[in-house]
Amino acid sequence: MKKRFVLVLITMICLTMFSGGMLAYAKERESAQPTYYKYYTSIRVEAGDTLWGIADHYLCEQAGSHEEYIREIMKMNGLKSTDIRIGDTLTVFYYSTDVK
Repeated sequence: MKKRFVLVLITMICLTMFSGGMLAYAKERESAQPTYYKYYTSIRVEAGDTLWGIADHYLCEQAGSHEEYIREIMKMNGLKSTDIRIGDTLTVFYYSTDVK
C-alpha cells in the first residue's frame, strides 16, 4: 500500500513538472514572436503606380492577402474602383515592430 502511494505521488510530481515545463515552453515561444503595430501614412500616386503595386510595397503577412489590403485601402480612401490617378493622395497602412 505504501509503495503504491509513493509510486502515485512520484507519478503526480513528474506529470506536474512535465506540464509546467510545457507551459513555460509555450509561453517562451509566444513571447518570442515580435509584436507588430499598425501605422498609417499618406502617399502621392506617381506614374505607373497601381493599387496592386502599392500593396506589394506595404503588404506584410499581418495585413493578409493583396485583395484584402486593396479592399481596405479602397474603403479607407472612398474609392469606388481600383483606378487611381497621378497626383492623388492616398492613406495607406503598414505594420512595423518599431514603436513610433
